[in-house]
Amino acid sequence: MTSGPPIHDRIVDSRGYVTLPWTAFFRSPVPSPTIIGSHLERVNSYPAQSQKLGTMFAEYDRYTVYLLSDMASPIATAVDQDSTTGTPTLYVSATQGFRVGQLIYVGQGTAREEIRVVLGITNGVSLTVANLTYTHTTAQSDRVTCSPHTSVDFLSPAGGATLRVASTLGFYEGQTILIAPNTAAQEYKVIAAVTAGVSFTLETNLAFDHTAAQAHRVGVGPEWVYLHGMHEGTLAQIPADLTRLDGGFLFRATDYDRIWRWTGTVWERAPGELPTLFVGLFCAAPGTGWKVLDGAGNPFTYTLANATTATVTVQDARAHYPKMAAAFTGLQVAAVAPALTGAPGGGTTTGLTVNSGAAVIGGPNATQGVQSGGGVTVAAYNHAHTDSGHAHAVTDPGHDHGAGTLAVDATGEPAHMEFLPFVKL
Repeated sequence: MTSGPPIHDRIVDSRGYVTLPWTAFFRSPVPSPTIIGSHLERVNSYPAQSQKLGTMFAEYDRYTVYLLSDMASPIATAVDQDSTTGTPTLYVSATQGFRVGQLIYVGQGTAREEIRVVLGITNGVSLTVANLTYTHTTAQSDRVTCSPHTSVDFLSPAGGATLRVASTLGFYEGQTILIAPNTAAQEYKVIAAVTAGVSFTLETNLAFDHTAAQAHRVGVGPEWVYLHGMHEGTLAQIPADLTRLDGGFLFRATDYDRIWRWTGTVWERAPGELPTLFVGLFCAAPGTGWKVLDGAGNPFTYTLANATTATVTVQDARAHYPKMAAAFTGLQVAAVAPALTGAPGGGTTTGLTVNSGAAVIGGPNATQGVQSGGGVTVAAYNHAHTDSGHAHAVTDPGHDHGAGTLAVDATGEPAHMEFLPFVKL
């Protein structure tokens, strides 16, 4: 056992992803050798063929645990109840022959194919595994098997790198195989390439002859299989050396606060992760992995589901209301003033009737003779008369006045609340 920095009892991140406590394995009632070391030490210094089955290896630099497992016999069963993605229970029609620590294939040969390690068994009912990547339904009846087995069907001589076999189904490049187990010709080899239905090309030459008459069995040798744990680092540090045996491996990118899961062939977003470029409204800045939509820093980088990145330009979203559309543009759209429809009435006034009335002015209206010298006094040439008051009656049957100059601007706003717009990177 090698020494190294202390490891956490459990792995937890801000979303609440929690792995099983590592110490639970160390306290297991079934004695199992446990090795603590770095990832490179496991790969380079602890080959699977040299360790005891059931051995666990805790990688302190990646915070992950691996289990040494094999496929000693071609046991098979089938899913007989819906077994849902993200849950650890795989319902099967039979559990006989399966054992804890065994590597199994679920839905082999389908789009739902995944590899798991048996962590527990409920006799006759189900197998407990790390959370399933896919849903396997009763109707699909996906097969659950151990690793594939085949046999030598044509002379494969010592010193050559070609092993002729009856079937290649389920085998893959990089896989460790056991040839002629429990015979004098037993040897472990790694598959460098597969010629479908014909042969394996091996990374190193065979040490023994394997003939068709001997029909030596070929099966999967012991393998280090990912069990649990979560590795952390910047996205640029995401592991690039994972294989099918690392299925379920979790990686958290600290610079984006994102978690990805390795399916055995590709990276995908872990369950519960927000989709690409998800936009949210906040009362305060949400922290790492989010960018405020203020128009600065364009184009900015965001992550994709396969753990790669892309860039996009989004203009300042503040002071702009969102509108549902058929496609995203990231562009501001100016306000448009509303239009007036229809026409105002005419401005002609018609039908007014004015009732005229004579004004009665007080004063004499009879003639008066005037004598020269002393006599009657008459008014001066320039003088005024007082009107005692009069009225004209006006009848209006109704009329319109035309509209003056009107303008409608785009500054009006409905009642609203203000939040901070952020996008998930």
